[in-house]
Amino acid sequence: MTGRSLAPCEVVAGRSVIDPEVVDGLVSRQAKARSSPLHRLTNRERDVLALIAQGKTNDAIAESLHLHRATVEKHINSIFVAFDLAEEKQVNKRIVAVLLFLRDGDPPVASTSCPGRVVLR
Repeated sequence: MTGRSLAPCEVVAGRSVIDPEVVDGLVSRQAKARSSPLHRLTNRERDVLALIAQGKTNDAIAESLHLHRATVEKHINSIFVAFDLAEEKQVNKRIVAVLLFLRDGDPPVASTSCPGRVVLR
């Protein structure tokens, strides 16, 4: 019997069966997450980065998160350090950080309150 044909017997016996493709997908997603520089960020830094990705200014981010502008700037500098961009002079650091976020972060979801606009979670 193959693994798939044994699945009903396992379920009837009260055990769980997970498709090997699902397991492979979960394992590769975890490996990607561990290798991404996003894992170096705090939750607050990820929040700030998500708002940067929405095109918000530092003032707008501060207002959205109920923070002082200086605090937002510190979070942004910490993001640049985590992404090894702090000393980079040849690129726009905000754009590189957003590109990394879009590549490795949660996928964008469509906003229900503003049709046609992408909102990052």
